[in-house]
Amino acid sequence: MLDFVANHLSRQHPAFVAAQADPASPTRAWFFFRDYPQTYEAFYDVPDQPVVNTDLPAVREYLIGAAQYWLGDDTRRLKLAALCQFTLPQPPILYYGTEVGLSQRQAVGRLEEARLPMLWNEQQDRSLLDFYRRLIQLRRRTTDVWSEPRTMVRVDDEHGLYAYRCGAYLVVLNNHDQATALSCPAAELILTTDAGATLTGEQLDLPPFAGAICRFD
Repeated sequence: MLDFVANHLSRQHPAFVAAQADPASPTRAWFFFRDYPQTYEAFYDVPDQPVVNTDLPAVREYLIGAAQYWLGDDTRRLKLAALCQFTLPQPPILYYGTEVGLSQRQAVGRLEEARLPMLWNEQQDRSLLDFYRRLIQLRRRTTDVWSEPRTMVRVDDEHGLYAYRCGAYLVVLNNHDQATALSCPAAELILTTDAGATLTGEQLDLPPFAGAICRFD
């Protein structure tokens, strides 16, 4: 997670879609409608970013829960998010020290508290650093994985499975706390976030919160 701006959502977010579609929706109060349903307060007046009412307990609870989902010293989710980030067409950006597991004391406050000093030598998370190095190398050498047109292969919100193809490459993300399998007639497993991910025959098996990149013939 590069940044978390907890004052707006996407116009396509289910909470906003419901609020805009139904004046009796519980989430209508989450947003500042000026002329319901088409005119509303938006972040920097960008219609795709409706501002939320953070004075409401329900909104605060949702935003805190969303942040907690990606936090908590779980490098599995960090690697999964990075795998997705490095296969997007936009340039990937990292906060200083993320690649070695650097943390912070507080989310706000003085600069020296917002990010701890760089870790060196044995203090670094070498496994995480190696993963980021492989991601960078892959992005530089295999441009198809992020530059080719993207085709959705599988979207399963209930089970957190997301798969898309770019050229000769398939990116599969398992954003769920249960293992999953996907039919994948690929020739080679290029990169995974978890050593437990396997490609056997035409089946890709992924542990919880794991991702993989496969190459087709």
